[in-house]
Amino acid sequence: MTGPTTNRREFGCRVAGAAVTALAAASLPAADRPPDPMARTLEGLMRMIEARHGDSLSAEQLKDVARSVYRSLYAAEQMKKVPLANSDEPAFAFRADVPRSPSRD
Repeated sequence: MTGPTTNRREFGCRVAGAAVTALAAASLPAADRPPDPMARTLEGLMRMIEARHGDSLSAEQLKDVARSVYRSLYAAEQMKKVPLANSDEPAFAFRADVPRSPSRD
């Protein structure tokens, strides 16, 4: 694969930029937002969430969930745009959370 390569720092900056953009877009009134290709996906996910948890969530909580789901969808779309080679490594360290056994003092 030829073309520009992205290092971890650039990838992190792009992800952070996508998150800020998503927050800004989510805070706009609905009339000011550009047409959103993810609207149908968001609508379907919100129908599922309302069907499963609608009776225990208020209208305000459902709006908060919708904003959160939208931000996640938007961030995922932005991350898909970052070109990565198969050899690019993730920029995180895995650490297993293993419960400690009680001490036997």
